[in-house]
Amino acid sequence: MSISFEKIEELRKRANISYEEAKCLLEKHNEDVLEALIELEKSKRINEHCCDFHSKKCSSKIKRLFKKGMLTRFIITKNDNTIVNLPVNYGILSLIFSFHFVIISLILVFIFGCKMSIKKLCGEQMNVDDVMVDLSKRAKKAVNNIKDEFNSIDTDTKKEEAEFNEYTIK
Repeated sequence: MSISFEKIEELRKRANISYEEAKCLLEKHNEDVLEALIELEKSKRINEHCCDFHSKKCSSKIKRLFKKGMLTRFIITKNDNTIVNLPVNYGILSLIFSFHFVIISLILVFIFGCKMSIKKLCGEQMNVDDVMVDLSKRAKKAVNNIKDEFNSIDTDTKKEEAEFNEYTIK
């Protein structure tokens, strides 16, 4: 019996098995790829290989993300003098392992009027100060909206209380 190369290749890719094993399984199941996959699944050989495939895919994504973090820089400057210029990954690691030190350092950066920025590989620069100012404006606007809604609810209940008539029966 001659089995087509396409079916062997398809089973090989789906189950991550050798050519020889794929050929034997297809011969056993009369070239039925689905039956061969079911047998592999029942013998619990397909799940192990699929997990390996997904872990390889995940690790490649992590590697790309790590590389991008190493190329993206966190920069602190004052009066056009660079004080800190380090990869974003180092900043994230220091935030994880020495949270208090990073928070105190950022507070000191704001107190001394330094500028923080994040510079990407392609030269695009994001000014952290502008982002913080924009964020604080949005937060103030949200607080004012909540206050306005609360005040409108408060005045509606006062109107209802003023319209309420009380009758006492003795």
